[in-house]
Amino acid sequence: MKGIISKKECSLDVIIGKIKIRLIDEKNETREIEIHSYLAMTDEVPLIIGLKDILTRFKVCFDYGEDEAWIEEKK
Repeated sequence: MKGIISKKECSLDVIIGKIKIRLIDEKNETREIEIHSYLAMTDEVPLIIGLKDILTRFKVCFDYGEDEAWIEEKK
């Protein structure tokens, strides 16, 4: 996997897999969903979840005046 900087030392070997998750905050919880994820060979980097999968299933909402952002599951 490579990011914005294409130098070899900035790349990371990963396995692309599918994981099951629930998105949870203080008040809400989604049903279990399956998404793509980049799984690194080390625990020295964070798990990178598949935003493509999230963005196709949820609507992203922003209220800049109230300093709030949230997602709503598409029906």
